[in-house]
Amino acid sequence: MYRKMLGITTISALLLALVLSGCGAVQGLQEATQSGTHFVNAIKDGQFEAAYAMFHPELQHEVGAADDLQKMIEDNQARPKEWGFTSTNVKVDENQNQIATLEGSVTYEDGRKGAVTLELLKVGDDWKVTRFNFSW
Repeated sequence: MYRKMLGITTISALLLALVLSGCGAVQGLQEATQSGTHFVNAIKDGQFEAAYAMFHPELQHEVGAADDLQKMIEDNQARPKEWGFTSTNVKVDENQNQIATLEGSVTYEDGRKGAVTLELLKVGDDWKVTRFNFSW
């Protein structure tokens, strides 16, 4: 009887651990989606300094500066008017990094329709944009 109780207790503890880890994944997905939303809204509203500040340092180095981001968006007429994420997921890589991928549809200011894809990396308590793509 003692062995049976111990087995049930062990199974209950494992199930509780799985549920709690799932809650962490859901929270991570919500946080990543919120960060992605802030990023796209900053681009939409022309707040390029704020959008640039959401970049991971490696992407900041690649893009250059907030003015370069603005030029990139404006030269490609890629400022979103309306958008939404239709697919979101978070994975943990082999180095235990949390990586979120957010994909959705976008309508640009000139009426063109396209897709938006963001990749974010959890850095401390923040989600930083490591890759973004506005396409049509």
